[in-house]
Amino acid sequence: MSISLFNIDAYREHLSAGTLIITPNRRIRAKMLQAHTQAMTAAGHSTWNTPNVHSLEGWIRQQYEAAIYERPELVEGHTVLTPDQETSIWEHVVQASQADAGILNYRAAAEQAAKAYKAMALWQEDVDLTLFSETAATEAFANWAQSFEGVCRTMNVTPAARIPETVLAAYQEGALDKAKLILLVGFDDVPPVHQSVFEAAADTIQIEEVVPVEDGKTSLLAAIDDRDEIRLAAMWAQSMVMRDQGATVGVIVPDLGQRRDEVHRTFSAILDPNHLRVDQNSYAPVFNISAGEPLFAQPLVVAAMDVLALNRHQLNASTIKSLMMSPLIGGGVSESDVRAKTWRRIAERKDQSVTRERFLADIEKAGTLKSFLNAAVVSIADPDSLKLPSEWAADIANQLEAAGWPGEAALNSVEYQTVKAFHRALHELAGNDPVMEKVSLSKATATLARLVKNTPFQPETKDSPVQVLGALEGAGLNFDYLWVMGMRDDKWPAAPAPSPFIPIHLQRSRNMPNASPERELEFARSLTNRFATAGKQVVFSYPSHDKENEVTPSSMVAQYPEVERQAVAEHFLPSHEFWAPARGVVSSTAKERSVPLEAAGGRMKGGVSVFKDYALCPFKGFAKHRLKVNELEAPEEGVDHGVRGQLSHLMMQNVWETLKDQATLMQYMADPGALEGMLRGCAEHTVEGWERADQLTARVKQLEASRLVLMASSWLKIDAARSPFKVVEMEAATEVDVHGVTIMIKRDRVDETMIGEKVVLDYKENAPAMSGWKADGLYEPQVPIGALTLPDSDAVNAAAFAGLNRDKQMLRGLTGNGDIAGTLEAGSEADFAEVKKGWDEALKRISGKILAGELSIEPISQNVACANCEIKSVCRKDLKSSLAA
Repeated sequence: MSISLFNIDAYREHLSAGTLIITPNRRIRAKMLQAHTQAMTAAGHSTWNTPNVHSLEGWIRQQYEAAIYERPELVEGHTVLTPDQETSIWEHVVQASQADAGILNYRAAAEQAAKAYKAMALWQEDVDLTLFSETAATEAFANWAQSFEGVCRTMNVTPAARIPETVLAAYQEGALDKAKLILLVGFDDVPPVHQSVFEAAADTIQIEEVVPVEDGKTSLLAAIDDRDEIRLAAMWAQSMVMRDQGATVGVIVPDLGQRRDEVHRTFSAILDPNHLRVDQNSYAPVFNISAGEPLFAQPLVVAAMDVLALNRHQLNASTIKSLMMSPLIGGGVSESDVRAKTWRRIAERKDQSVTRERFLADIEKAGTLKSFLNAAVVSIADPDSLKLPSEWAADIANQLEAAGWPGEAALNSVEYQTVKAFHRALHELAGNDPVMEKVSLSKATATLARLVKNTPFQPETKDSPVQVLGALEGAGLNFDYLWVMGMRDDKWPAAPAPSPFIPIHLQRSRNMPNASPERELEFARSLTNRFATAGKQVVFSYPSHDKENEVTPSSMVAQYPEVERQAVAEHFLPSHEFWAPARGVVSSTAKERSVPLEAAGGRMKGGVSVFKDYALCPFKGFAKHRLKVNELEAPEEGVDHGVRGQLSHLMMQNVWETLKDQATLMQYMADPGALEGMLRGCAEHTVEGWERADQLTARVKQLEASRLVLMASSWLKIDAARSPFKVVEMEAATEVDVHGVTIMIKRDRVDETMIGEKVVLDYKENAPAMSGWKADGLYEPQVPIGALTLPDSDAVNAAAFAGLNRDKQMLRGLTGNGDIAGTLEAGSEADFAEVKKGWDEALKRISGKILAGELSIEPISQNVACANCEIKSVCRKDLKSSLAA
């Protein structure tokens, strides 16, 4: 029988009797109530009283509201500050203080000050100026705290940190009725002010330990690295779900807040068969992650903030793209084709930013979008005025409605919750009137952006068998199976991180969180012991390597028996089996059907890139060259890398059209003035003759010409050191046949030595490693194809990458005759002939895949093929997870 996430056996009588039970967080409360509901239902009850169970935060706030209702004179200001409002006051205080020398980020200092102030309140300590003269930081904080409290009194508001004090005073003065018993369940640590409140609020306080799972089995696993640890945990969770239907599975990630995205991606690929489906409005995912994403990360909120960017007179390229491609702005679904074509036309200009007026003129053909955005722009009558935040909040809501946000399609459950959360953020902005007074629209928008960035969003979904939790959220829960990650000696227990604003001796003497190694050791040991007895099977894991460094397990788990990596996922199913039709997902095979290239002579557009992309991964080659899936290049600041590469190629072509051979080069080298003049002329011709020269300003042209002169001048020293040669081919487009596939090729440069041998050069900004030329893993085919398709290919006896980057200039390649000795890997003619034979065999294999239309996802290497792949959005690589290291 499956274990409930919370074992209520020891609390049944208390739950039925209405005993006040307080939990450290809302999750444990929810699981306790859920377990009680299941128990009552199983016992045949149809109705029962709601148990008197509360989270600590919820109960304190409830008692505060009751206290000010009964005795309003207990507090000076009945309005409780929100976290953002409180930090804004701290920021104002810090910025206005004369003791802020050296502070570069007022907001960050304000956030740290707010945390220190809360800690002092929880530990019932006053901010005494005499005590806080220990350091400049503590003394500054003491002054800030006095100013902060003065501002709160003037504004007639209450900091949230002072709520427990009010509740304590209410109980001490008899304003609130005491309970006979308070049962504290799942607490590892109770701050002094809460302890005082409990003692004043009840005749008896009883601390209950969470009931452990009996006869559990605990083991230790060493993963390869951090990524492998996450992947193994996901595979193990999937195998537990498959092996034991209805079981509860927990995965504890101590630093879940920092690693949420990576954890979510990996678990989605392995566990969630519906996460990529757009037709699923509501479903129960196989796993649930407790750590919410920032509200700002939700597409609906991104779209809303993009609409608000229309209030600026200059729009950047990324905002324009989002506005054009979003289905969440009026008509975004029905007009999607027209908008996509319009965006491509705009993107091809590669403008980094445009004026709002130019953008609205550009979208003339996307009539519906222009209509909505025009309406949004004019919806705010006086955008340059100063208004109260509440007035701007109303204007912003009207502007979003005018833009057709949140789109024409029906909202699913998560989207509906997102819209509600965004409106709550708008409401919070409106509540800033006492804190901010009248501000500009840009200030109000920036405040809203900060609110949605700092607001965690965790949509409510149906129960999932796998729960991914942080360390504190998982403490106090029981599972059938539990995996605890990150048990490495250098991070568990965590290193102490005392507040810089509270005297260190005070933090340590009061045993405040993060104050000392002893405190962290005690805390980590308590959590570890609780995890070890929280399931019938518990796996502690750690990464055995962190980059180049070896990692050892935490001493707290080192005593447990180790298990092999493969053993923990023995029931793991490959994605195409786990995502079976029975789960409502179309099954896919590891290798999809081929779509042969029709009998058009094997002709392909794309040049050598066809072979390179198919070599890297057949799916990438098929998607880019058969389906024409290509990512538009994003504009870059200044001259982007693509433009620089084109100019460098063109410069070298112009230089060698002038020189023609090394003998002429040597003549110029003997006359530096003539060489400088020749290079300057070639550079100016290059910049002015470039096909898109009109896109460059006069100053940029001047800078690029100077760069090209320096690059070529430095490079020619390498060519001057070689054996005599002449250049016989440069940048000439030629149609060639490569084992039945016809493509266009441009050989960057072909040299001919005095004995008639050919050298094929491929210009690169940075010369890549020669691993891309290996016959059993060829993925840099430019030079091999160029060499093998020359009319006199037998004469080719050297090949090289020419790295043009002035800081890393080099020739890197192979030679069979010693030409360019000392810069290339030398061998005999027979050796080079063998290399060319290997290239030919490799190209034959690749051309076979092209002709067959192979589209399997088989990257030659994750690092080489996938790291910078531009078609990740249409790739299903992550669906092919396996145990392979």
